[in-house]
Amino acid sequence: MIPHRSRTLTGWPAAALLVLFVGCSGEKPVQVAPVSGKVTLKNGQPLARVRVEFLPEEATGERYLRSIGTTDEKGNFTLLCDNGQPGAVIGMHRVVIAPGDRNRGREEENPFQAEIPGQPRPRPTGSTVPQNLAIYTSQATTPERREVVAGDNSFDIKVGN
Repeated sequence: MIPHRSRTLTGWPAAALLVLFVGCSGEKPVQVAPVSGKVTLKNGQPLARVRVEFLPEEATGERYLRSIGTTDEKGNFTLLCDNGQPGAVIGMHRVVIAPGDRNRGREEENPFQAEIPGQPRPRPTGSTVPQNLAIYTSQATTPERREVVAGDNSFDIKVGN
């Protein structure tokens, strides 16, 4: 006859594996908060039809979740996160201001789909980013940083000298 203790010991590793599997099976949901704002030159002139990207400085889980919006004629924008939620991941972000909307003229395509290497990108139309603002067009060089917090976030982003 097998002692009762042996059956308990046999069940313990199985229970430990179950706890380990359940604990690791799902990733903690990323918190996103609404983000809107306005982009202007330091002299107050709005930057119309430019792409605004918030790029998180911390890891956002399995996927890197940036947020993108395009300014209107008055420089106003609202962000949409790569996961489809309105806003941006809570935390610090580098802010990139770039010419045009990457999907202009391709509205029928999925805006969350990565661009295909080797495929030509349409030239942005109507962009108003002056050449002297090239520093803002790259995550590596942009001086703009913003912190997204829980709740509504509104940013007045002034660029230029």
